[in-house]
Amino acid sequence: MLGVISISSSMKILLDTNIIILDPTLLAKKKQGVSLIVPFTVRLELATNSFVREGVSSIAGLLDSAVKQNLVQIYRLTTIPSIDASERLSGTDIELITGAQELHAKGEDVRLATQNRVLIRAAASLGIATIDLSQLREILSTESELDKKLEFEAKRILSSQTRTLLIGILGGILGNIVALAIWTNRSSIVGKIPIWGTFALVLLSGLALYTLRGRFRLQYGIFEFIFGVVLATKVFWPDFDYAKLKPTDFLQALAGVYVMVRGQDNIGHALKGSRFALYWSKFSGEGKGREVSH
Repeated sequence: MLGVISISSSMKILLDTNIIILDPTLLAKKKQGVSLIVPFTVRLELATNSFVREGVSSIAGLLDSAVKQNLVQIYRLTTIPSIDASERLSGTDIELITGAQELHAKGEDVRLATQNRVLIRAAASLGIATIDLSQLREILSTESELDKKLEFEAKRILSSQTRTLLIGILGGILGNIVALAIWTNRSSIVGKIPIWGTFALVLLSGLALYTLRGRFRLQYGIFEFIFGVVLATKVFWPDFDYAKLKPTDFLQALAGVYVMVRGQDNIGHALKGSRFALYWSKFSGEGKGREVSH
């Protein structure tokens, strides 16, 4: 990793997917002597993982607009990658390194911009200079042209992600309040429903929750996690008398923990393609090296 960045008269910066997702406003900037380059596989990764919400542009669409306005270039390899992928390098990592090597072989001053620690180590072992997000921001902070329309769209994307997360948290909390109210009044509710109606209600509830998970996965995941916490801790509340615990209580606690895990899995899937997913990936360990580094 570089300390002080010295900018040459012509610097090529290869952007990793995590850099673009964390700060898409960088795509709206252009600086004399600095070329922002996006490997083709990064473009595909953004298209596959874009965190799209109705009425808001995707990051992949933002990138396409930046390319059309010559703010960013898409790079395709001219050689077959021959990198040892033994250190958990993904296909995108390998293309980034190979692209940097190709440009360096042409005499270009190349930097690889990434937050991926595995990629940083692999690049360093091959003599490829890397920079992180803060260093890239520093490079583009002065004497840069700014496309205000693209910057506005980028900020809308970031705001949409934040708003979606907050709505998800609120929805999950409200869902648990409703579930608690139903459970508290279960006797009066069940007493007014015939036996066949109860079976129908259980069936419809299962179908409805499955549909909700598909359409509102973040809210569902947060609801599931909170519900799991309540289910597991209810065993020990309010007296915390472990001597009174029964085998069924331990099973309930384990069931609650399992529901918590399932909830976190749904949260991770719902955040896919957003800047929050990079931090979640680091927390969960499921990023396979494509995680964000601080």
